[in-house]
Amino acid sequence: MAIVIKRPQAEADLDEIFDYIATDNLERAIAVLLELDEVIKNISANPYMGRQRFELLPNLRSFAHKNYVVFYFPMSNGIDVIRILHGARDIISIFQD
Repeated sequence: MAIVIKRPQAEADLDEIFDYIATDNLERAIAVLLELDEVIKNISANPYMGRQRFELLPNLRSFAHKNYVVFYFPMSNGIDVIRILHGARDIISIFQD
């Protein structure tokens, strides 16, 4: 089974996503987190399937799912998730900070 490491900032991103959606629809917030969890598991089984994002960080990859983008480092036995962001955000500025 592939390994998934979620860094603290990725966990905080998931909390933020949940809180934002839950203000309008708790059930949808739960569904979105479950979807993202499934996407992350799928990526971990094929860590090189995402897009290379060398313009942001060396060896970084991303995988988009609906409105969200999972940013991760591939490992030989899984992935190291560093951020999960809404695709409409200024991703370049976020990574520059």
